[in-house]
Amino acid sequence: MIFLLSIPGIFIALFAHELGHYLVARVAGVGVSQIRIGLGPRVFSYHIGGCEIVFAPLPLGASTSYKEACSGIKARFIAAAGPAASFLVGVLAFAYSGISLQADSIDLSPVLGSPWSGASLMLSVVSLAIAGFNVLPIRPLDGAAIVTGRFESLTASRGSELHLFWILTTIIAIILTLWFAWRL
Repeated sequence: MIFLLSIPGIFIALFAHELGHYLVARVAGVGVSQIRIGLGPRVFSYHIGGCEIVFAPLPLGASTSYKEACSGIKARFIAAAGPAASFLVGVLAFAYSGISLQADSIDLSPVLGSPWSGASLMLSVVSLAIAGFNVLPIRPLDGAAIVTGRFESLTASRGSELHLFWILTTIIAIILTLWFAWRL
């Protein structure tokens, strides 16, 4: 059951991360043209505030496309907003899971007794992993934009490199998540 609930959890974690970028970009006056959650063909999409939000079937990454180039402190804040949102979701989901941390032990009984607590723990792990992974200062991750203070524009060749990067890293993250879910 936890496995079945972890797939929507990955989509929630990806959406929360991209929503962090979107909200801070809007506050900073930077237009957002598209938020894409998942890879593959478009399953459905909708528009909000001039931004198209696209959902695809495979939770193998997400991206936000901006209407204009951005650099400096604005770029750093926008880039940091995604990992910050992921961290916040991770902490809130962990708190909802009901796990109690003691100085000498961890009580996992809430997770073992409830699929929703287990799903919360999975959402927490995925969100915190997304946050931690994205602050690495490697392009195309958010950490590179935080360090350099600029976003790179995606050409067709960079876009295919980006998709390959996301596919490989997300497969690794999903394998680790499923392994963790199996161990519960």
